[in-house]
Amino acid sequence: MGLLGKSQNKLRKKAKNLHALASKVVNYRRDLLSEAAIADIRSQQTALAALILDKSASSKALEEGMEKLDATLKPHGGSIYPVTFWSENIEMILVAAILAIGVRSFFLQPFKIPTNSMYPTYSGMIEQVYPDGEGSPSKPEQLFRFLTLGASHYQVDAPATGTVQVELFQRSNNNPLAKMGLVAFELEEAQKFLIFPSKNRKYTFAIDGKSFSVSVPLDFNLDDIVAKLLFPGYESMRDVYVALPQSVRIQMQQQPVVIDTKQRFEQGSPVMDFDILTGDMLFVDRFSYNFFQPEVGDPFVFRTDKIEGLRNQSGSWDEKYYIKRLVGLPGDQLELKPPFLYRNGAPIEGADAFEKNFAQEGLYDGYVYRGWMQEGIVETIPPGYFFAMGDNSDESYDSREWAYDADSSNVYEASHDAKLLNDVPVNMVPEKEVVGKAVLIFYPFSSRWGLAE
Repeated sequence: MGLLGKSQNKLRKKAKNLHALASKVVNYRRDLLSEAAIADIRSQQTALAALILDKSASSKALEEGMEKLDATLKPHGGSIYPVTFWSENIEMILVAAILAIGVRSFFLQPFKIPTNSMYPTYSGMIEQVYPDGEGSPSKPEQLFRFLTLGASHYQVDAPATGTVQVELFQRSNNNPLAKMGLVAFELEEAQKFLIFPSKNRKYTFAIDGKSFSVSVPLDFNLDDIVAKLLFPGYESMRDVYVALPQSVRIQMQQQPVVIDTKQRFEQGSPVMDFDILTGDMLFVDRFSYNFFQPEVGDPFVFRTDKIEGLRNQSGSWDEKYYIKRLVGLPGDQLELKPPFLYRNGAPIEGADAFEKNFAQEGLYDGYVYRGWMQEGIVETIPPGYFFAMGDNSDESYDSREWAYDADSSNVYEASHDAKLLNDVPVNMVPEKEVVGKAVLIFYPFSSRWGLAE
């Protein structure tokens, strides 16, 4: 077959597509079209069909037949004809959207880790500081780090020459904000991706009476950055707090206290220069738990809805997702003997993180007493509930502490009733609130990228 033959075959194929579109216009818009309009379309459609079937019809005749049908269709095609990107692809887009929703709802759900309760197995948002601007990334480096590590760069310059004043506040242990740091901050309304409403933490400092501020994501704690950049020789605000005079620590429990860091800056020089690296982004397997029971050692994701100990200050539940290590099944008995966690009388098994914590390997510090779980206490898991703990035991807010009041007795027999509300345990995960098991870290492209442990 020559080139002319191939060209006419393509033309006939276009003619057939136009013929089919004409039928679609009539079928989909019949109730909106007059009988005369339908008759005109059918007439031109029949004429074009005859040319398509006539093997001797010239290319010119086919083109003229298509032009006549095209002219007849245009006034009556609505959103179907003439063909646009959306009219041509809307069905495919809708099918793809339905499939994506189905996959997310029943198979794999993306999940971002905001905190470091599971560190170093998984990482929440972490900082990288640049004292005196040393090593601060250039603009191209900032872009590369943003794409590969999800790093956001922050730089705040001194508004005046002098030393920095910081406001500190010691929140009580039974306050939901207790885990939110020593450096005072206020909540700030913000927008995520310039569209979605969200909240930030806004930290305000001063030099020579001139204030300056920095806003970071709500789930990020600026304390360690403040310690490293404004209190030379300290790695954390906890260390700074311990070094403060007792009178100041007592005062902080009642009201915010402004202290001078003694760290001097020249006007225009960077007071704070740091990156915030995004938390690990995971795929969560929502499918398997429909057929198999969760197992001890699973990194499992659950909703905070219906966990009594995670109600907010207004008494309602914050609709969030947490990821922790499943350490207790219904009927299990748990006991802490730092750095070990015992399950049913033996060191717990089922995950590498358990062994690493026992050995206090690397950044794994071992399991510690916290909240309800003190020396000699044995925690029994009731039917229909799971016990959750973070791999970063010293920093994790988990089933050991949910709804725990430090002012109450630490003796199990005296505090046991406080752990029940309407016969429901306040500090455990209801089976119905479990979403699934973490299976893959897909971003950022760090050393943790790959299968979830």
